Parts: sequence; structure tokens; C-alpha cells
Amino acid sequence: MWSSSIELVDVPGGTLAMGSDEQEIDRCVEEWREHLVDPSYVSVFRSWIVKEHPRHPVEVAPFTAWRYPVTNGQLRPYVEGLGIEAPESLREGLPDDHPAWGVSLGLAQGFARWVGEHDGQPWRLPSEAEWEWM
Repeated sequence: MWSSSIELVDVPGGTLAMGSDEQEIDRCVEEWREHLVDPSYVSVFRSWIVKEHPRHPVEVAPFTAWRYPVTNGQLRPYVEGLGIEAPESLREGLPDDHPAWGVSLGLAQGFARWVGEHDGQPWRLPSEAEWEWM
């Protein structure tokens, strides 16, 4: 059964400069070049980062979000109640107050819907723009 106090924060709307300009792309590739598993991956990595170009304005409407990341203790009743595979943070036995990690997109979306069924709020994951705005 879900029983958790969730601290909320109202996020004001505004205009986000989303994406990267060419100089930021170059800096990112240079910063990560030495950390790639294989030096031949640089061009593939760059092609992935270029998808963030060009920088463009995005209007973000006001929204309410959870102030803190979902914890293992909050996620556990959902996972155990449905008998689904636990994310890595639960499988490793990390404490209940530890942020959950290794969570798939599907599990995160399902958890948001499940919490909404228990508290009557229409929870969802933040959009990419909302996430960057926070």
C-alpha cells in the first residue's frame, strides 16, 4: 500500500533556451573524448550530441513536481505489489531513503500512474524541457 509524504514544489513557467550551440558541442566532445571506451567512438558520440543542435527557445508552462527524487522506500511497494523486476538500487539492497536508480522508463511511467491511483493526482514524468528547466 502506498503511504508516503511527498514534498512538492511549484515550478514557475518561462522560456528555456533548449539545446546546444556548436561551441558547446565541441566542448562536450573534447571533455568526454578521453573517457570513451574506444577512441573510434568519438564520431559516433559527436553525432549523438549534435542532435541537441540548434539551441532554440521553448516555452515551459508552470507545473508542480516532486522536490526530491523517488526513493527506494517509495518505489518498493509498487515493485513488490506487482511482482515486477526491481531496479538496480533495490536489487543491491540500498536503504529506503536512497534515491532509486537503474529504473527503466516503463517502470517510472508505471510508478507515476500507480501513485496517482493512490493519491488522486495525475502524476507523470516531466518532459525533457521541464526537466531541463528545473
